[in-house]
Amino acid sequence: MSSRVTRKRARTEEEPAEQQMHGVNMDVDSLNPSDPGPTMSALKRDGESWFDDGTVILLAADVEFRVYNGILSGHSPVFQDISVQDHPLRAVCIDETQNITCSVVELSDSPGDLRHVLRAYMPREDASLSGKGPPTFAQLSASVRLGKKYEITQLYEQSLAVLKQYFTDDFWTWRSQRIWVPERFYTVEAIGVVNLARLTGEMSILPTALVSCLVLGSDIVDGFEREDGFKENVTLEDLGLCIRAQAEIGKASVGSVFRRFKPTVSAGCKTAESCGAAFRKVLYGLEQRMEILISGNPLAEYTAYLGGENIGLCAYCLEMLEDRDDKGRTDMWKRFPDLLGIEVPGWEEAATVQPEDRETLHPERYQLIMLACVSYEQC
Repeated sequence: MSSRVTRKRARTEEEPAEQQMHGVNMDVDSLNPSDPGPTMSALKRDGESWFDDGTVILLAADVEFRVYNGILSGHSPVFQDISVQDHPLRAVCIDETQNITCSVVELSDSPGDLRHVLRAYMPREDASLSGKGPPTFAQLSASVRLGKKYEITQLYEQSLAVLKQYFTDDFWTWRSQRIWVPERFYTVEAIGVVNLARLTGEMSILPTALVSCLVLGSDIVDGFEREDGFKENVTLEDLGLCIRAQAEIGKASVGSVFRRFKPTVSAGCKTAESCGAAFRKVLYGLEQRMEILISGNPLAEYTAYLGGENIGLCAYCLEMLEDRDDKGRTDMWKRFPDLLGIEVPGWEEAATVQPEDRETLHPERYQLIMLACVSYEQC
């Protein structure tokens, strides 16, 4: 995994249309003068979630969403309760000759967050929760937070499952990742994942999210602004964890690398003098790579410390080095919760599961992840 700090998303294609600012229709039906909230001239119809035959109007900030109350209530018991409460009423058109009376329900959510959730259940032909490709942090964050708030169980669980697929407690899954965060995330959005872990109590995603925050350096203090304008920062408690963990993980990483290159040759080695010298050469050369040794990826493969050079070992010693490398990285993974100063039930168990055993050991978990991924791809 790359340890390069970046505020750019790890992707090269252009952002999909739904990532850009949505157009809105300023033509708003007449309001009841006694309605609270924004004035008529300030209200905007959402350009995506305004259905002419919708049965309820949701008002988030100054944006209105006309949607189907039955669909919302069917997925959310909270919305079901809200729908039977008293709300201001407004007569709106169904077509050129008919009107319908809709409740106007004012919500405290941001328009962007609400749009992501509505897109999941009432998509236009060209709209979806995830757009074209994997979901962004904004989409997953809105789905987790509003899914929890409104008890939209399926959306909440599927969104968490997607996060768990990347910010995983499974070492074999994590080691296959090429970058610190999912491809459509900014690196700094790992801060938001830490906050989601705290919000939901899903401790399994916390270690890798915190470790991803470590590569931000001083940028971790600045946090980032979500698309709804809310500022995401690590709490002082988690900032303290990161500061302490930076030193602890650095020390553990240095020790792990030195053990991997220990100049003890394999029992089957026929060129002990040459292979021993090769190990010592690597160890001496580590001084030139101190930055990556201390502040780089603590789970980096041994090749990251060779500077692109051929180490020059015999086949037996090379196989031994690769075994040491696997053990060193696995042991480092097992120690993450301790090095971070947190408790994560089942973490060490997950680290020892071989790839061929994962589905057998955690069938329900993997079925949920696969369901979530398929759902996002099909949206």
